[in-house]
Amino acid sequence: MRIAVAVCLALLGVATSVAFASSATQRSPWVQVSGAGKQSTQLGLLRSGGVLHVVSAQGAPASLVDTQLNGSGKVQRTTTVTSNFDSAGGLSLVGMADGSVRLFAAGGDRPGLASNLSGINSFVSTPRSSSWTLDPAALWGGAAAGASDEIAATLMGNEPVTAWGGGFVHVGLQPSTGPDPSYQPDCCGIAPQLATDSTTGAVVMSWLSNGRASGTYVKQVLPTPGAMESLPSGLTEGSSGIARRIGASGTFVAFTDPSKQHVELHQYAGRTFVVARGSFRVAKVFSAPEGRLWMLWGDANSAVFVTRSNKTVTRWEPVQRIALPPNLTAFYNAQGEGSAGPLDAFVDLLIGTNDRGFWRAHFLAHDSLSASVSGAGGRSGTEHVSFRVTDAGDAVKGAIIVVARGGTTLARLSTDANGHASTSYTGNTRITATASAPGYANAIITVGH
Repeated sequence: MRIAVAVCLALLGVATSVAFASSATQRSPWVQVSGAGKQSTQLGLLRSGGVLHVVSAQGAPASLVDTQLNGSGKVQRTTTVTSNFDSAGGLSLVGMADGSVRLFAAGGDRPGLASNLSGINSFVSTPRSSSWTLDPAALWGGAAAGASDEIAATLMGNEPVTAWGGGFVHVGLQPSTGPDPSYQPDCCGIAPQLATDSTTGAVVMSWLSNGRASGTYVKQVLPTPGAMESLPSGLTEGSSGIARRIGASGTFVAFTDPSKQHVELHQYAGRTFVVARGSFRVAKVFSAPEGRLWMLWGDANSAVFVTRSNKTVTRWEPVQRIALPPNLTAFYNAQGEGSAGPLDAFVDLLIGTNDRGFWRAHFLAHDSLSASVSGAGGRSGTEHVSFRVTDAGDAVKGAIIVVARGGTTLARLSTDANGHASTSYTGNTRITATASAPGYANAIITVGH
């Protein structure tokens, strides 16, 4: 049974469309992850130890390559995980409690293996090490898992949970003694994604299905099965995505609704609301600090759009519209990582007729700067100006506001816990205020006459 996609943001029982302020189209900031050639259709992404691990499979047989980005989205190091891997494309990363990083990869650890010797493999990188080793005991799922071009992984406590096509789920690092359970109620399921609720520890899976209720299925799978929900999404890999809230309850699924031409955001076992209107192929959601969420959507015929929510997922920053690279033929999918604040986005594009691969870009959050002026005015009067810096309505503490007239700095202020700062100046002239804070793009306003 489909979920009615008409639940108000404030739970009032009517559909809600969230209004956004829009920014001008930014020039294309995209950098190709690697050159033309056969690449995986999925990346493994994990932020750990201050770096973002980006694992891709390149070539056939594949080299699995770990590219590490710093907090500004710049390449810091590139390491080969393994070579000669018989990759189906599915890749996922998790960070373990001991500081090690686990890569899960669909396929065989070398070409030519019998199908029963392929499946989900695991490689390990220990703390303070740049090298990776294959865990020979970690292999499960068999041929179906080994052939999955998209897989998923998360943690339940310190126990890895993996999923692959067909709605299959596996717990732990050892092969199961019996068949792994499938939560697909009919035919057929692909592109699983997993999220662990930060408060309850429940693992929720979303995946695409062309069964009786075609679209995106969403279901709690661990520690006990929960209700199955169906969302009327598209059926391509970019049509939906799932994310948890960091430090807050709730798992959310972003999806495209082709029949209504909407991009919508659904909370598992909760509300659904409209984020954007239009015919878009891709819609994704990513975790951000303090319960916030990043949203990304777009299409080859338009652009990529991103915005970030407030801490309660009830208001949003101004939408950023970003042009895609030139000579674009298709926009298939997107992945992202936003747990440090900014969003590192990766889009799966076809350029021309045969150059398909991932392109990456780094996006800062957008705060808002407002001001009110009072005072005597006049050429020699004193004006008092009060500033406030907010992020989708939430106060931004510690933002630096530089107040200038012409080329002269009049004041350098820091916002308090409510996002406020104030100063006075003489003369009824225009001043410019620039607010800056870590992880945010600068906000600039002009005040006065």
